[in-house]
Amino acid sequence: MHAFWHFAARLLKHKARLATAMGLALISAGGLGAGLLALAPVLEFLLRKNQSLGQWINQNASWVPPEFTELLPKDAFGGVVVIFVGLLVMTAVGAVANFGHQYLALTLCVRTITEIRHDIFKHAVNLPLGTVLQRGASDLVSRTVRDSSELQRGLVALTGKTVAQITKGGAAFLAAVWFAGLYFDWLSGVDALIL
Repeated sequence: MHAFWHFAARLLKHKARLATAMGLALISAGGLGAGLLALAPVLEFLLRKNQSLGQWINQNASWVPPEFTELLPKDAFGGVVVIFVGLLVMTAVGAVANFGHQYLALTLCVRTITEIRHDIFKHAVNLPLGTVLQRGASDLVSRTVRDSSELQRGLVALTGKTVAQITKGGAAFLAAVWFAGLYFDWLSGVDALIL
């Protein structure tokens, strides 16, 4: 496992691309978390229909400026439409961010593996002829290609889906904690998380 982390550290040679990929993963997860949080007003509109979106925001999100809430529709149906349009936009932004994260993570892994293969082949070319004949040239090439392919699979798993799922899970967790605090007391929410 130590050897894997030695090669995984070579991802840090491309700091800007790695940071951008991780940032896009956070944006994608933020879209999921915000979408989950936006379900509360939709459910309240569908179940109660006795207040406008602006009133709900003034009650539950007092940090939103009143100038913004005055621009929102005054009826419940208009509020639900605004929320669904917002969810649509967040979904589109999250999907683009998710694609960007996956693309940059895969590109980063392929470039890193290409550099590693280059270093390995450079080392193999400079080996003494006796060592190459003893091991066999086909064995050296075969092991280089096969081992680097397995390493690439590990790096893709590390920087791709793993990061995406952990950040989305964290966003869903924070949304659940927020819901627990909004609709129940915080102690009940903490108890539910422990159990």
